[in-house]
Amino acid sequence: HYHLFRPSSDYNFSVYHAFSSLEEVHVAFALSVFIHLCTMVGWHARLFSFLSFVLVTSLDNRLVMVENGGYVAVNLVVAYCALLPTDRRFSVDALLRTYRERKERSVAELNARRPFAWAEDRIVSLVVFLAVLNLAAVYFFNVVNKSGEKWRWGETVHYVLYLNRMVTGIAVFFRDILPMPVTRVLTWVTLAWEALHVPLILAPTARKYTRTLAILGIWGLHTMFGTMFRLGPFAWFMIGWSFILIGPEQWKLVEDRY
Repeated sequence: HYHLFRPSSDYNFSVYHAFSSLEEVHVAFALSVFIHLCTMVGWHARLFSFLSFVLVTSLDNRLVMVENGGYVAVNLVVAYCALLPTDRRFSVDALLRTYRERKERSVAELNARRPFAWAEDRIVSLVVFLAVLNLAAVYFFNVVNKSGEKWRWGETVHYVLYLNRMVTGIAVFFRDILPMPVTRVLTWVTLAWEALHVPLILAPTARKYTRTLAILGIWGLHTMFGTMFRLGPFAWFMIGWSFILIGPEQWKLVEDRY
């Protein structure tokens, strides 16, 4: 209620401004959880992914001062989901469509793994290009902005491990056993690791190798970040974002080993 009269920024739109009492907020959050769950499982995916985008950005605008880079990543991922055909694969929508279009009446028909043409059609979209370019830009600017003395001298990992407000118990365990020379090498490796993601993501050829390495590198890097430091949702949503890089080459790689 107070925020309605003293907003924390200009041009501050949020659907949550319509709910001011505690009971109203409980109802609004319950509806929001339902909408996000529908987005996650892909039921009426195009509708609910758009509503999820409105709700996620509304939550940030409701309390701007707690927003950080992690929540910006959330906003971007949900925005791209709202613009991509997420209903086409790995969704309740796709499953229901297969039930409508193919009626199996025997064990043999159930075992016949004939693909649906609409499920395998290649999607050509400017949104895909923007999502991939944006992902590479995140790592590019992460590296460019790590230009301070502690990065150059290799002291950043050691320093961050002793920021108690940021670290988890796992980081506390490692800071007690890692000597300074090791953390210095880890600082430079982390910087190089992030920088390497830019060409791997944007490489126009050899995607079977470059994008596979990029995906594995993102999973490894952000699993380490997410388990050792309290960075909000950033690490986990970057892992989610990496799935945009999976293409025919990666599916072929998996099928060959299935």
